[in-house]
Amino acid sequence: MKKILIALTIIVLALSTHLANAQTDSAPITPEQVLIIANTKHFDSMDLAKFYAKERKISPRNILPLDLPTQEQISFDQYETKIAKPIRSFLRQQKLENKIRVLLTMYGVPLKIAQARPTAAQRKISQNVQTHYNETLSQLNTQIDKLEQMAGVADALPSTQPQTQAPDSFKTQLPKIAQKIEGYYRVIIPELQAIKDPVDRDTRANDFGRIRLAIEGQSAFIAGLKAQRPLEGQKLEEQIKKQQAELQTLLQIPPENRDIDKSYALAEEIGGLVLKLKTIYEDFAALNQKDSAAAVDSELSLVLWENYPRAGRLPNPLNPRLANHPAIVNQKQPVLMVARLDGPDADSVKRIIRDSIAAESQGLTGKFYIDARGITKKDGFYVYDQNLRDLAQTIKINTEIPVILDDNSELFKPDTCPDTALYCGWYSLRKYIPSCTFVPGSVGYHIASFEATSLKKPNSTEWVQNMIKNGIAATLGAVNEPYLDAFPLPSEFFGLLLTGNYTFVEVFYKTNRYLSWQIIPVADPLYRPFKKNPQIREEEIELKNLPALLIN
Repeated sequence: MKKILIALTIIVLALSTHLANAQTDSAPITPEQVLIIANTKHFDSMDLAKFYAKERKISPRNILPLDLPTQEQISFDQYETKIAKPIRSFLRQQKLENKIRVLLTMYGVPLKIAQARPTAAQRKISQNVQTHYNETLSQLNTQIDKLEQMAGVADALPSTQPQTQAPDSFKTQLPKIAQKIEGYYRVIIPELQAIKDPVDRDTRANDFGRIRLAIEGQSAFIAGLKAQRPLEGQKLEEQIKKQQAELQTLLQIPPENRDIDKSYALAEEIGGLVLKLKTIYEDFAALNQKDSAAAVDSELSLVLWENYPRAGRLPNPLNPRLANHPAIVNQKQPVLMVARLDGPDADSVKRIIRDSIAAESQGLTGKFYIDARGITKKDGFYVYDQNLRDLAQTIKINTEIPVILDDNSELFKPDTCPDTALYCGWYSLRKYIPSCTFVPGSVGYHIASFEATSLKKPNSTEWVQNMIKNGIAATLGAVNEPYLDAFPLPSEFFGLLLTGNYTFVEVFYKTNRYLSWQIIPVADPLYRPFKKNPQIREEEIELKNLPALLIN
């Protein structure tokens, strides 16, 4: 019997690393594919929209003036009625749904959407969903207890089962539950293999199989069945694919209008109690509008989608490894790339435009400063810290760009990074450190939460606004808590940028994981800093498998 490791199908996906993407036009973005969104209530917004259109030779017909609030944060109703609906109508009336690839939100367009409030109907059904969650969690705990007894290690592994039955705990508890189950599998499977009596071995193996079926559902057995009985395995795989498609169709319907019993039963059949719990949790989050706050720009990527869950985050179909994610695979409308030209004042925006065009024409040159933290403990933080070190090594080996790596816990000190063309580092939360002297056209980002909650707040200490003040031309940041894995991996982001094949906005969307979420790119969307002097060949860039999607 082969070693079996827990495969939480659909929840944690092993995704391919190819660069092709069915939804992404491979041709370079052209000026006529950019639609500029400006705010008629803000004189600078319209003025800057016309300025950008002239500089980039974009037709004035590609400026869409909207009557918008002038504050940076708006409600979801305001977003839908004032921004999304007019843009959607314009694109459809002009038959531009498949022609416009980029929306550019100009200075003066609201920045973020506030958390939505659940309706009375949502609050009512939420109580029913809570009951389903409690019952399903109890069933899962019963199966885990059976595993524990079979493993005979009740005192060897610390309990990681949830101490609360609140669905809110699911995100943090699921990885611990999965880890515990896998630990039991490691104990049980060798013991089964060692049993010499075939009757006893088959009996215990069947007991184990029933537990595993309850926990993981039929999906867990596809690989083994295909290996031992290929035709039966193929039939099971086809059946599960049909069930997955049926489930995803059901999940497009809001839980308050859906047969939740049917969807939960189907989820359990496909992926066991774990997938059922995940489905229930997502319904609970949607009904309570959990994590429904978002960046305007990130939400606008899905402006042509009619129905999708607004609470929480969705995988980004323009990331080549997520194009076939089951949560979005049934969506037929295109995803738009969205960038923002914004900053503390109108002069900063004009400077970004001029610097980007000049640097693109001449070729961006200067030094690359990378600020890691020296993390050695292998956790989620280590992944990003090691990626920064890997990025530094890649730059040294493959390019002529001078790279300076700081691998200590302290950040670069103020005024210690002259001639900065590229920057990436972490982690100084809402405490900008003016280390870099940015050259015109410079690109970089700081990995930390809440660094773009405002681009205009006086005396702000957040990174995005202050990097713009200090001369950077292209950056990105979070308007709210994004969680670490929402940031593009630096080696992928800068790797694609250095090929010179893609604009800043394309690089962002190929490496960004989530939409209807918190991260925004602030840059000229047509900016290709290494168009004239490419540094890396695209085949040298490794896109990593994405871990723990939609869980943490």
